[in-house]
Parts: sequence; C-alpha cells; structure tokens
Amino acid sequence: MTAAVTGGTGFLGLRLVHLLLERDEQVIALGRRGQRPAADRIAEFLLHSGIAEDERTRLLRGLRVVDIDLEQPRMGLSEKVFRKLADSVDIIWHCGGSTSFRDDQQVFRINVGGAESVTALATAGERRPLLCHTSTVSVVGSQQRGVILEQEVHAEPAEFNSVYERSKFEAERIVCDWSRNTERPAVIFRPSGLIARSPQYPGCPMHPLQTAARAGKSLFEVFQMVMGETGEPVPIPLVTTESKTNLIPVDHAAFAMLEIVRRRPPEALSFYHIVNHVDVALTTITDAFSEYFGIPLYLAEQGMEVFSEQERTMMQDFGLFDDFGAYVNWATISRDYDVTGLTELDLLCPDLLVDKDFILASLD
Repeated sequence: MTAAVTGGTGFLGLRLVHLLLERDEQVIALGRRGQRPAADRIAEFLLHSGIAEDERTRLLRGLRVVDIDLEQPRMGLSEKVFRKLADSVDIIWHCGGSTSFRDDQQVFRINVGGAESVTALATAGERRPLLCHTSTVSVVGSQQRGVILEQEVHAEPAEFNSVYERSKFEAERIVCDWSRNTERPAVIFRPSGLIARSPQYPGCPMHPLQTAARAGKSLFEVFQMVMGETGEPVPIPLVTTESKTNLIPVDHAAFAMLEIVRRRPPEALSFYHIVNHVDVALTTITDAFSEYFGIPLYLAEQGMEVFSEQERTMMQDFGLFDDFGAYVNWATISRDYDVTGLTELDLLCPDLLVDKDFILASLD
C-alpha cells in the first residue's frame, strides 16, 4: 500500500511517516520546501528517535518526498505531476497546515486551500484513495463548556477564538461535502493539544505548548526588563482556578489514528476525537511554566484586571501579548470530549500521566 502524507515533516506528520514506514508501507511525504531537503529532515527525526543506522536505511528505502505548497492550487504541482501522484496512492493522510493562533489570513489560505487540494487529489486519478483528514477539537469554536460529540458540526459556531479555528472548521466542512458529493468514505480526526517529551533537537518541529511557553518566556523577560524584577507572583489572566485542558502524547495520537483505519476500515464519513481521557488542570501547567520561566505565576480569575494600563501598553508595544494571549485564551476552555470511537476500539491513551514533570520535559 502507498500512503501520501501531507505535512510529512511536521510535528504529527513525522510520527505518521515513521509508523507507516515501520509497517512496510510505501510513503510519499508531501512537505513544504525548507532550507534542508525533506528527506534529510525525516532522516534526522529517525536518528533522534533512537533508530539504529541499519534500520533507518531500511525504512528510508520506502520513502519518497514531494515538495508542495498548500497555499497554491494542486499544492503547487503541475497538472501532470498532480495526476501522476493521484494515480499512485491508496490512502491520503492530510495533516499538513498552519497551527498558528495569530490572526493571519495566511493561516486561512493554507488550511482551507490544503483541504481543497487533498479532496481534488483524491478524485484526480483512476484510483479511489481513502482520505484521512486531521482536523481539531477546536472546530466547535469558542464553546467553553459541555460535551462535544463525535459527529459533524453542521452549523457554523457563532464565534471562533482565532482564524486558525475558523480555518479548520471550513477545511473540515470541505472534506464532509466532498465525502457526501462523491459518496466516498472519509475519516476525520480531531486531536486535542498534541505534546511530546522527545525527541528534542535543534530544528525539530515544536508542539503548541512549546510555542506558548516560548512566547510567554519572551513576554515575561521583556516585562521584567521594562518593569523591573519585583519578586511578586505574576498573574495569568482570563482563566479560572478550576480550568482544565486536554493534552495527548503525539506518539499515541499517531498510533491511534493508524490503528483506527486498520481496525475499522471506514465505509462512510466518520469522526474520531483523538484526545486523552484524563484532563490536565491549568494549575499544573502554570506550575510547570513558573519553573520554565523562572518567575512565580498564578491564575487570575476571569474578568479581573491584573495589569495596569502602563503594563498592558508595554506588552502590546512589544507585540508579545497577542502571541501569548492567544494561548491563554485557548486555556480557558474546559470542554469534555466524546471518546466513543477510541473506547470501542480499545485505543484510549494509556494511563501515562501528563503531569508537571512531563510538561517540563516537553518544553526543553
């Protein structure tokens, strides 16, 4: 079987490529052109994953790489190359895209354009490849509480927290419409926050919590530089002490996605929440961030004015508050997710506790 993986050099895509190669599948990694060839980036990931040289060589024999651009029609490929690609794949794993929380229209173009391209790829050739689309639990928008079911979100949410959430909703809708219009199955995976302790090496793709931590560290370093070190605890606004979030180790997420398709070959449009059945308290993340930043932090109740006008102006002038603030806003969400699919297939995340030590190890 030949699998195409968009985002094959990204945080999730690297794990999928690795597992597919271990299962002796032929893999076409569709990745964004970078300073280093995609094949070299994948080989480096395998190296830092502890794979022995002989095994790496064997695995990489099953790999082919195609440079793509998800902002462009047909992923930036010529019509001939696009058709040839469509005629060579049995399954498409679409996990490429932008995960930026900033209000950047490029995020929308990449995520929506990517969905348009992969649905076009799935119908461009003589084969009928299965389409597996990586969405997000955030397609329900700004809904902060309640149980989210594993089903299609038919109505557009009244509000989104970011362009990213809106773009993922639109992308998921494109895949749903394609599945119905072509009467072909598609699998939609909705991961929560993906996290990993390893491998960590220069240039490796970061997960969202790392991005949040680095933005926050920069923010508080500037804060201390301008306002001085007071030694007083610094408030994290817009959350409550009862807040929680959902984080799942990316290695288990990738494994579960592959196993879902293997154990239950889809016959129609289907949805799966790729989430941890144990939530993480925001106090745990705050404790980890306090140690990572070297600054004592505490959670401020939602609605409290925790910064002076001078402090807010300073943070906005440096352009850092928007970066970190987007992640803080995401952290106010305390939804519960239906995990019927993972439960029925015995694919719930093992009782690997995502605690303070796990989080700290993931940030280095």
